[in-house]
Amino acid sequence: MRNLSSQAAQVLENEAWLESFKQLYESLHAQWASTAHEEWRKREMLYERIQALQDVRMKLETLMATGALS
Repeated sequence: MRNLSSQAAQVLENEAWLESFKQLYESLHAQWASTAHEEWRKREMLYERIQALQDVRMKLETLMATGALS
């Protein structure tokens, strides 16, 4: 059985993952940046989604580096 570190590395190096992450991040960021001042709820929701997306990548990077989830 492969260890979690190498599995995380495979995900982070996978072209489909990289392109999907990039497109989703760019889409969310563009939506966030184009919200009007009074659309604070929408802006906050988009910010939280961006943070969650980055958290997933950070967890995978940590797993790849340490072999364990923190």
